[in-house]
Amino acid sequence: MHPDHSNGLVGDAGEVHFPVAELRVHEDEVAHWHDDGRMAQATERQRVRYFEGARRQLAPYRDRLRTFRKGEVFPGVTAVPIPGHTPGHTAFRVESGGEGLLIWGDTVHVPEIQVARPDVTMEFDSDPAAAAATRRRIFDMAVADRLLVGGMHIHFPGFARMARRGDGYVLVPDAWSFEI
Repeated sequence: MHPDHSNGLVGDAGEVHFPVAELRVHEDEVAHWHDDGRMAQATERQRVRYFEGARRQLAPYRDRLRTFRKGEVFPGVTAVPIPGHTPGHTAFRVESGGEGLLIWGDTVHVPEIQVARPDVTMEFDSDPAAAAATRRRIFDMAVADRLLVGGMHIHFPGFARMARRGDGYVLVPDAWSFEI
């Protein structure tokens, strides 16, 4: 629920932008942003920007908020817990016609660094050790299962395959296509 992903849910005055939408969010993610103890331990910037921001984004949808842990959340779409960036950070694996796509959210923030060196974390990772372990696990899955990956910080065209290179990995951009 970092603002670069959720700020479009409501307007500046708190008006709902998607009045018939149902939000699907990992239960640990909702619990994290509503944990008053964690919020009290956060810096002022984190408290205002992240904790209060997430609460402001979720509040108008409270009657249409559905949480999950793991498993199929929609037909053909499976939630894959990837904690570390946030406690409820989740990837979504989409399977169809024998092909797979892994939408991995904020698994990497700076692909040029974190793909080659998955142990490198960013200040935005709530649990750096878990984030690094998750990156290795997800990268191994993407390579082993030959998944197309998409994430918020992957450069144009926004989709790539992964391969191992030395102790790290490399993203191989998918050729631009009008079909996904």
